[in-house]
Amino acid sequence: MGSLHWVHYLTYGAVKNIVKSIVKVIFLVKVEGIENIPKKGGVMFASNHLSFFDPPTVAAVAPRYVHFLAKEELFKGPIISAILNWMLAFPVKRGASDRQAIRKSIETLTSGNVLLIFPEGTRKTGGSLVKIERGIGLIALKAGVPIIPIYVQGKYKLFRSVTIKFGKPFYVAQNPISDQNKRVDTDDAVHMIWSRMRELMEESQTGSASH
Repeated sequence: MGSLHWVHYLTYGAVKNIVKSIVKVIFLVKVEGIENIPKKGGVMFASNHLSFFDPPTVAAVAPRYVHFLAKEELFKGPIISAILNWMLAFPVKRGASDRQAIRKSIETLTSGNVLLIFPEGTRKTGGSLVKIERGIGLIALKAGVPIIPIYVQGKYKLFRSVTIKFGKPFYVAQNPISDQNKRVDTDDAVHMIWSRMRELMEESQTGSASH
């Protein structure tokens, strides 16, 4: 976070702690697997996406400062744009291959930061995962950083429980494929990220059903 102005650094940290306290009281947010997050170095968070509350909530409960992607349309208003920039967000075009956003994502990760990405591309309700964007696989391959799958479970309603579970880190370069001489490509990376997210989702849903 050395690239941040010290005023930004201090105010971000203060607001992060305030938001963390608020969401834990209002949404009864529970956090699991926090020990899986590396204390330093670039890390990609790959999360399902239920609500516009997801980015600030995940960023608030994570022990590190979190950058994230937000849809381009949100940056058109000067006030909202300024707030999002302060929150360490940067724009991405939905439904298209956004090379600028991909380059910015890789740069953010290789600079040693945490980047929160929603691989499904938009908010999805229900307990299932849909096809994820291929650009996510390219970012993961180029950045070469550990990936932490995240599963957000519950509804952001007053005094209703929301659980955020951080899974164990993995690297797409270690993807076990049948032909050991085959290079891991973007499709392999996408499949592995999707599989790890799905495994965490099923594990979380099974665990909650047993209680």
